[in-house]
Amino acid sequence: MTSHDRIERNSQDGGFSVTYLSSGVSRSHDDIMLCFDAQCYILDSYYFLLAFRATTDELAGPEESILYFLARCREQVSKMKSGHTLFLPFDLSDEHVGGIALERIDDKYQTTYGLFCQVEGWSVNPEEFKSRADFSTTEFTEASSCELTIDQLVKGLTLRTRRI
Repeated sequence: MTSHDRIERNSQDGGFSVTYLSSGVSRSHDDIMLCFDAQCYILDSYYFLLAFRATTDELAGPEESILYFLARCREQVSKMKSGHTLFLPFDLSDEHVGGIALERIDDKYQTTYGLFCQVEGWSVNPEEFKSRADFSTTEFTEASSCELTIDQLVKGLTLRTRRI
């Protein structure tokens, strides 16, 4: 599978989740499953591993780098005020950057998964959270969207692990 692979999931599953696909071998490719609404996307932890290894000695492997990234996401989401936007870059690929664009509207979050096809993953620092407008030099292609509460969003930003 590649980062372009999408898996349909049961429509009643809905919501949002991040799962580390552990094979017992540290491989950093095709090892993140991001489920959003009725779609699941298979992504790589490779650029997260590179980015966070440089800043944190404790990050021994892909799972730890994803955990670190998700903790930073939760921190950024908790700081959002109504009317603000934030882009969480989950899919750092050689060909594009994909992720979740959030807009806080009162106590809800309009949440959209999509891609910036003209931005390469290696050019994005996952430690620098930006708004979707910061990538305005390229078009954001929306794949799916839903509205989440803060509890649903925080729950989604908690890593699950699945042995494969």
